[in-house]
Amino acid sequence: MNKEEVLHLAELAKLDLSDEEIAQFPEQLAAILDFIGAIQEVEIQGDVVRDFSHKNIFRQDEHAHNEGENRSEILHEMPETEKGMLKVRKILSSK
Repeated sequence: MNKEEVLHLAELAKLDLSDEEIAQFPEQLAAILDFIGAIQEVEIQGDVVRDFSHKNIFRQDEHAHNEGENRSEILHEMPETEKGMLKVRKILSSK
């Protein structure tokens, strides 16, 4: 892979690569492709069973809290509040 091909791939991927990264890219990409090739060559014997059933992996809260229980303490730590809420600068505007 030459420098022009690396730059073309970087442009397609919207990557801004440094000269050092451009120099390293062909070697790294070759290593990745070799690894993928090695994985594809692995032979699997017997049936592969995959269990994609949904399970609840979340634990139950051990110390449930009441909504708003710590509101005043939390708001007290905020840099700026207004009408009992955290005040932040406007990030969206309509034109």
